[in-house]
Amino acid sequence: MKKKAAESKDSRVNITGASLLANVDNVSELDQRRIKRINDIIQVIEDRGVEQIASVAIDVNLISCDQNNRVEINSDWEEFEKLKKSIAKDGLINPPIVYINEERSKIVCLAGHLRLAALRDLGIASVNCKYIHRPDDYKKQRIQLLENIARKNIHPVELAESLHQMEVSGLSPEQISKDSAIHLQTVRNYLNIGRWPLQARNIIHQNMENFSKKSKALQKLGWKAKKLEWGVEELSNELTKLIKPSSKAQPGGIHYRKREKAKKIIDRQKFSEDEVSIISRFLVQYDGIDLNSNP
Repeated sequence: MKKKAAESKDSRVNITGASLLANVDNVSELDQRRIKRINDIIQVIEDRGVEQIASVAIDVNLISCDQNNRVEINSDWEEFEKLKKSIAKDGLINPPIVYINEERSKIVCLAGHLRLAALRDLGIASVNCKYIHRPDDYKKQRIQLLENIARKNIHPVELAESLHQMEVSGLSPEQISKDSAIHLQTVRNYLNIGRWPLQARNIIHQNMENFSKKSKALQKLGWKAKKLEWGVEELSNELTKLIKPSSKAQPGGIHYRKREKAKKIIDRQKFSEDEVSIISRFLVQYDGIDLNSNP
């Protein structure tokens, strides 16, 4: 009885591709390939009796990436280049997550948009994906979140956007905290960032390396922006300051004290000119301290 019910439930799956292909004059060659591949995947899934998750090899160009994407990907991003080099050297360790839409006419990327963009850029034709069977909206958001926070090197803005997507799906900060095992106050701090306009968040995406170790500063900025009801312009100005703090350190200020301390350490150690030059560049890049600036 259960088998018959399952067959009845999935009967529309097999009909969808066939009905679309019947009117072949109106279906492009790519769509024909896409629909056939979807039917092949569905057949494999039915043969395996998959109810939740399966591993399936899929043509990269047949995966739709126009949904579930938090930000428009820019191939000039430093993070994008690093990912491409990593894939070229070691292969793709963490597979994209995909599902088939309700109409059974499209393979949709749920998580791994940047990875798929990198694969396309490298000219890789096929990728082994983690397939999720019939996910509802809540399951999609939960999978995206858990997939992201499981990464050891998750970027603050990626975590913020993942948590915000959970909020958009209807979950309260308390529920998000419980599902993600992230402290409630931390969830609230990151939600403030996730709610920022895309224009402001793109400043971070375009300078990922500069913000990678500034989660506390971003959380503080998120709270301040919410309290002062900042718009895009105010946020953009503050984020730009965070990228490279002003070198005009004022006496008594934290950057002034850091700079003077760094100078004393360098003097005591008697570094060579070349070594001082290297240290100076490092301090400017990572801490915004310019040893040659005037108070």
